[in-house]
Amino acid sequence: MSARSLASPQSAGEQKKKLADSLIKKFNKKFNGPLNNPHLSSIIVAEVGKLLQKAKISPGDLEQVEAKISREAVSESSAVLRNEDVRLRKIKAEMSSKGGLPAALLSKEDRKILPKELKKTIASPKKKPAARVSVNMLENTVRARNAQLDKQKAKHTSVFSSLGMVGPATPDSDAGNILVGAKSLPLDQAVDPWSVLIMHDVKKYEDERKQREEQKRLQREQWKRELDDQVKINERKKKEAAMEEVKYAEEEQDQLRVADIQEKKKKEAKMMINTKLKEERAKTVAELQEQKRRQLEEQKEEEKSEVRRMEAEIARAERRQQRKREEEAERAKRLQEENKEQRKMREEERKKKHRMDLEYAASQARMLDDLERRRLEALGKIKEKMKTIEVMGDTLGHSILEKEEEDERRAEMWRQAYEKKQLKVCFFRVCWCRGACNVCVEAVRDRGGEMEKVN
Repeated sequence: MSARSLASPQSAGEQKKKLADSLIKKFNKKFNGPLNNPHLSSIIVAEVGKLLQKAKISPGDLEQVEAKISREAVSESSAVLRNEDVRLRKIKAEMSSKGGLPAALLSKEDRKILPKELKKTIASPKKKPAARVSVNMLENTVRARNAQLDKQKAKHTSVFSSLGMVGPATPDSDAGNILVGAKSLPLDQAVDPWSVLIMHDVKKYEDERKQREEQKRLQREQWKRELDDQVKINERKKKEAAMEEVKYAEEEQDQLRVADIQEKKKKEAKMMINTKLKEERAKTVAELQEQKRRQLEEQKEEEKSEVRRMEAEIARAERRQQRKREEEAERAKRLQEENKEQRKMREEERKKKHRMDLEYAASQARMLDDLERRRLEALGKIKEKMKTIEVMGDTLGHSILEKEEEDERRAEMWRQAYEKKQLKVCFFRVCWCRGACNVCVEAVRDRGGEMEKVN
């Protein structure tokens, strides 16, 4: 859009409004498309408003506004990378202080910046260990069993063996049915089968607990390595953004320096042309004045000679008049030729100046096209980086949805099992989440109790 079209007097208010809308739309599409930053949008609107306040807008003003908005876009993209780097460092510090933070407990924003391998682990976790009866529940069962045996001992006078009975087993007793035919021992020295089962269960699940802790430790080390790699990548991106800012600043300085040199050359050329024209004009005026003075002197001398020799020169009057007319004709012809040459010189100078202006405008257009191509290439690279970040965010969103559906399905399975079997067991000890999911909280509330603290 040329400066002449911007300065047209026809419907100035509407034209400025249309121009502002078109410039804002153009700059937003060019610089703020991949970022979608409201701060950058406000900067674009403010710069366009300042530009339209000028009485006359030149291509240089548009170029300066575009360069300033380009710098702001580069600084905003580098700020996004810095924020991601700070976020990763916070997660890393939290993991190191707490001894490891499980990925399943991270927020959605934290999961977006995790590596791909860690996202797969979150999306498809390993199978959790099967449900088992807690040690406290087994101890309560043993106490109830011992109380029942004491009541039966008071009713019957028979003596129990170590793992069986001498007489027939009572209907309420199961101890005599466990190991019938074992070596008989006194009742106080008999081996309690429930104690054997408890010890076996404790030993079995202690080994499983140690194995799970080892797996968690290895997983935390893997997360730490992946977060370190991501921090290094973000640092490299930040350095690249800083180098791009320095490069853009150097290019802008070169452009300003070239523009200043060209402006100085143009002013010097104009001053030389004006000086030359003034000298030629002064020289022409001096020649005309000198010629006029000579003519006046000649006329005075002729008049004096005619007065003195009027009677003697009557015969030569006609010849003198004829000679005078011829001289005037020659003089007029000479003046006409001189004026023609001067007009020709002025026309040639005007054409030369017009040709120089056209060449200067063409060079400026080529330079602007080159700058536009470079800016488009730089913005293309930024758009590709932002597209890569958007694709990673979409993939993480699908993984989180699958994880939430899997959690709901498992919660429904636990609820059905609880209602069907009426297990009197704390889900806080059985569930793999260790009390962090809503299923455990609802199960404890249904029982009318409080959540049990587990180390």
